[in-house]
Formats: sequence, C-alpha cells, structure tokens
Amino acid sequence: MKILITGSQGQLGKEIVHWALSRGIKSFFYSHQDLDITQFELVRGIIGDLKPDVIINCAAYNNVDAAESESRMAYAVNCEGVRNLAICAKSYGAFLIHYSTDYVFDGKKHSPYLKTDITHPINTYGKSKLEGEKAVQEIFGNYLILRVSWVFGQNPKVSFPLKLLSWSKNNSTLKMVSDQTSSPTSVVDIANVTFELLKEKITGLHHFSNSGYCSR
Repeated sequence: MKILITGSQGQLGKEIVHWALSRGIKSFFYSHQDLDITQFELVRGIIGDLKPDVIINCAAYNNVDAAESESRMAYAVNCEGVRNLAICAKSYGAFLIHYSTDYVFDGKKHSPYLKTDITHPINTYGKSKLEGEKAVQEIFGNYLILRVSWVFGQNPKVSFPLKLLSWSKNNSTLKMVSDQTSSPTSVVDIANVTFELLKEKITGLHHFSNSGYCSR
C-alpha cells in the first residue's frame, strides 16, 4: 500500500506520518510548503506521478477566529483544496481520507451529535469545513470523512491544553470563551482509528472523539 499524506507538519499530520512510517507503510508526505492543495495543477501532478492507493488529507485552515476575516483563505483550503484532492483521487483511483469538525453543527444540542443530525455551522470555519465535506461527497464515493473535535497533541504552539498551561505560568488572569462543551480528542487516537478503519475498509462519513467531555 502506498499512502500520500498532506499537511504533514500539522499536529495531526505529524502523528499520521509517524504512525505510517513506524509500521513500515510506504508513505509520501507533504507540508503546505511542498504541496499547496489549493493549486489544482500541482495536486494533479504529484498525485499523477505517485499514484497512491490512499490519500490522507491533514491539510486544513484551522484558525476559527481568524477565519472570520480571512474567509477567502479558509474556503480555499477547507473547500477548494479538498475538492482538488477528491477530483484527483477519483481520476487516479485513490481512496481519500479527510478530516472534518464538530463545528459543522451549531452547538445547541444537549447530547452528543450523531452523523445523521442536521448540520448548521454558525461561523466561517464550520461553513468552510462543511463545504469541503460536500465537495468530496459530490465527486465520488470512495472516501472516509472523520469528524473530530478539539484535537490536541504534543505541540505546545497549537495544542490548546499545552498552550493553556503555558499561558497560566505567565498570566495571573486568563480570558477565553467559557460557553463551549466538547470532547478533546488525541491525535494519537485519531491516527490509530484512521488506520484501523482503513484496514477494515470502512467508508462514508463518521464521527470520532475520545470519551467524556469538558467545557471551556
């Protein structure tokens, strides 16, 4: 099996790369600098040359707040870039794995969301991620979309729990949102379940998070 991984320098991308390489899976991985998924001809050229069996897309615009003022960039990466990957995956017979988010919902439900629940994103980030889902689903059926929530890893620059610990050491008062509840989910577990689902040939749209929940 030959795997192409995009967004390899993000916290999830790094874990996916580590998982694949540590198990001897033939993998080709690209950071945003190496492969800008918004550039269709570049995407087509690389996928056409490598002809991977599986494409795992970890590339994403994830800055929820900044997306409001950078909506063009958010949609370019989270929707058009994903569309480019789906088109090329279909053309070259690759299976596409793509990650989405719980932000496709409005958060008003008082119990865990199901994949059958009606989506209703309330911010640009959520809307752009939902459009990315739709782009894949409209193009072909050989895909796995995993909606995940509050992703965290070991990178102190992007992992919210680690950033929180760092901020608390230097500030007596912290200001942040206090009305969100979700399930923090480890990149290690996301990687494990990704490859388990790939092994079992699971397709379609699914939800995954660690157990339990917390507020912030």
